[in-house]
Amino acid sequence: MSAQSESNLFRIAILADPTQAYGRNMMRGATRYLWENDISVHVDILERDWPFSQKQLNTYDGFIETLNTDWLSNLPPSKPIISVDFTSRNRHSIFVQLDNFGIGETAANALYEQGSVSFAFYDGVRTENPASRARRDARLKGFRARLIELGIKNIAKNLKVYSSCHADQLEDWIASLRKPTGIFTFNDLGALEISYACEALGLLVPEEVSIVGVDNDRLLGPLSAPPLSSIDPRIDEIAFNAMRLLIDMLGKKTSAALPVPKPRLIARESTGDTSVADESVRKAIKIIQSSIKNEHLSTRELAKRTGHSLRKLEILFKEHLGKTIRDEILDRQLSQFRFLLRTTDLPIEQICFRLSQEPSNFRKSFQRIEGISPGKYRLFHQEKFSSGTPAVLRLRPNRLRLCFFNKLQGKSAFDYIRGVQDYIREFPEVQVKLFPQDPPQNIEDSTFVGSLARFDGFISPPHALLSKSILGKRPVLYLDHQRHYPMSSSVCVDSRECGKMAAEHFITKGHRSFVYCDYLGMEPIATEWVTDQRNWNRYSAFHETIRSHGFSEGAIKHSIPKDLTTPPQWLENLPTPTAIFAFNDLIARHLVELCRRADLKIPQDIAILGIDNDELTCELNNPPLSSIDMGFRRAGYQAVRLLCDMIRDPSPERVMAISVPPYQVIERESTAGIAGGDPVISAAVEFITENYSRKIGVSDIAENCGTSRRSLEQKCLKHLRKTVAAVILETRLSAAKSLLAKSPLRISEISEQCGFRHFRYFCEVFKRQTGMTPRSYRLQFTKNQ
Repeated sequence: MSAQSESNLFRIAILADPTQAYGRNMMRGATRYLWENDISVHVDILERDWPFSQKQLNTYDGFIETLNTDWLSNLPPSKPIISVDFTSRNRHSIFVQLDNFGIGETAANALYEQGSVSFAFYDGVRTENPASRARRDARLKGFRARLIELGIKNIAKNLKVYSSCHADQLEDWIASLRKPTGIFTFNDLGALEISYACEALGLLVPEEVSIVGVDNDRLLGPLSAPPLSSIDPRIDEIAFNAMRLLIDMLGKKTSAALPVPKPRLIARESTGDTSVADESVRKAIKIIQSSIKNEHLSTRELAKRTGHSLRKLEILFKEHLGKTIRDEILDRQLSQFRFLLRTTDLPIEQICFRLSQEPSNFRKSFQRIEGISPGKYRLFHQEKFSSGTPAVLRLRPNRLRLCFFNKLQGKSAFDYIRGVQDYIREFPEVQVKLFPQDPPQNIEDSTFVGSLARFDGFISPPHALLSKSILGKRPVLYLDHQRHYPMSSSVCVDSRECGKMAAEHFITKGHRSFVYCDYLGMEPIATEWVTDQRNWNRYSAFHETIRSHGFSEGAIKHSIPKDLTTPPQWLENLPTPTAIFAFNDLIARHLVELCRRADLKIPQDIAILGIDNDELTCELNNPPLSSIDMGFRRAGYQAVRLLCDMIRDPSPERVMAISVPPYQVIERESTAGIAGGDPVISAAVEFITENYSRKIGVSDIAENCGTSRRSLEQKCLKHLRKTVAAVILETRLSAAKSLLAKSPLRISEISEQCGFRHFRYFCEVFKRQTGMTPRSYRLQFTKNQ
């Protein structure tokens, strides 16, 4: 790293929204420049809802802003500001614009190459402000201009624009477009809405509707079936160059103008490509696609063309697609079969002949998978589109359609989605629609009720309030809280275990003063319909564990940091060192900022531990923030599994709540080291952490620390309240728990890797310490237990 002293480091603020792909890519690109060039600076992420006074903003040396706020409008020219993709309210800032016109051109190229005969632009899912409106206009302008260059005539007729996000109206608009059509959306969230509407209409993607979004949000894309193509605006590269320019400006160096990288298409299935990473599988899929219309393709012939044995290719298909080669070929044939049924009057036997299929067997396959005969399928769709009536949802009888209310705010929201994706990859008959807004509260809200009536069940996080009039008799699964509705259940991450884990982490570090911080107050939230005990369970287990280790009641405090602009009196009056356990990472990051303003050093004076373990924001925090990995992804998987069970078997005995244990404390700098700073104990703990897998004893550790065995034992008892042997054992068990939760290694291999020479002893001591066998502990973390 740079030799610059700590006090002379530049302080840089990035104004971004870490809940969105755009903001997170901005943060990744800016910090990547610092890491790759070995530059030491303080970087803080300032979010829209954080309160900052002008005095506090003046403590920063430079800014990169992506939020359209007036925070920086009065800063002097001596504070360099780089504004990305909107005109800053500070007239001294440097403006860097995305190639929004090029984004539109790239979308036009992709949809034209897919063979679309009509085109559309959808911008119904975006924040309405001058900056987003300017992006929308530039993208649409580039889209239109490129279509004209490609020879699309009568552009006013062949390019339709739509803005409303009402589900029924959106479906009617899509149904009215001439097929095959290509739809370009303002962002990936809009592309997801188009995908859902096409599925509701029974339209095939990409055969009848090709879709291209913007942002390349790798979280949202896989929620669609098929996965969505998206344009990467290269915001991470723009942020990389913006940070380079800002560092040069702060160092009084001359820097070249910022280049604007060309956007690129990330092609996936919604434009006829494939998102599979393996080149052999990609090649096989292209061969299948090209052969569907004109030849019979056997699995052996396909393997031969890809240069693999049939067994090897089958393994690759199962690994990357979760299906056999035969299933993939059949899916592609059925997709073409449905398309021809809808768009031609060819007899069914002739369609089968075109696809090199024996009619009788193919009819049976269609009936089994679609739940309806080919004749009835054709009749339904021809009647629907010829009558001009609004679209009617038609799903296979064995398919379940779930609605997931998720406002995409915070790490838990993202991990829940990843868990849902894990499930639907295993069980593709389940479809989950993301509903990124609060649900309606009464049946009279016709804007949403029509679309919500289509779902078999709902998944609801704590912030969403679903009324009984909306639910009817359909089941609902609540995440991380409980409600007293009929036909409801819950999947909760074990908050008590989380509180216990935090307490034990601090006690192991030698702390003797403890604080729990939240913004909710201590009483559990309990109303006639809602029970949310997360906060109470975390605090009570934290409190009980500390007391069980012999600490007095006075050693534990509870606080709610209400004023986030100035350090509160209770924080400044804390004895040092003190350990603070925060309700989540957001509060923990606020506390880090308050400690900085109070001149309290982290972790020497105050150690801070959060919850959620958002790797990006925790690593970018200054200092990096320790956090508990709660296992929300596993909870998302279990939520879908349990809700599907409730739909298929609604008997009361089937409705049972599930508790998911947290993974572990992910330690970073904010809790590093031993409280009190005794150099011998710090060296001993460091030696144990680095060598626990080897055969080490107290004498080895004492020799490494340059002290006697007796002195080491005395210091360990004084500072950590335990023997050296106990520290070794706890370190080994902690490593074993981590491997049991996340590693596919056999338990005997884990035992050996963690320094236990005898497997039987490992099992005995593990059960004595945790109350369960290693196998039982691992089963808690198996997603499909």
